[in-house]
Amino acid sequence: MEQNELAPRRRGRPPLNPVEDAPVEATGRRRRRGSTGGMHLKLAVPQREGYQRRWFNDVEGRLAEADELAYDHVTDPGIKSDSPDSRVRRHVGTKANGQPLYAYLMETPIAEYRAGIEEREEQHRAVDQAINEGRDPTGRVQNTYGHSSIEAG
Repeated sequence: MEQNELAPRRRGRPPLNPVEDAPVEATGRRRRRGSTGGMHLKLAVPQREGYQRRWFNDVEGRLAEADELAYDHVTDPGIKSDSPDSRVRRHVGTKANGQPLYAYLMETPIAEYRAGIEEREEQHRAVDQAINEGRDPTGRVQNTYGHSSIEAG
């Protein structure tokens, strides 16, 4: 008796490749299947020693702004990318006009990154101090809440 006579008859169209539909024991191999559980981070990439990496969306002027902040495009061939050139990019959505929105991976030396953080914190401290003193950044008093005065007429 042949193997086909023992196998149950399946209804419908016959398989294109009978070897793939054979039991695992018959072929000795199994088709690889993707993971269905756990977390999958779409923008996860390995960090590079001495550099800070960030994703920048390709919206008006954002990549030029990143370039001014000392960020350079990452061109690591070991990182998955859907860019036709050497720059690492990933599809992250759709723009308002219907075109695809891409995010580009960029990096800057850690010293430049820390200098930028310090500069931003200094600006925040100046704004906080102005708010606490009840004035705007130009020096004019704006907030008179809690202050009272009596003027003699």
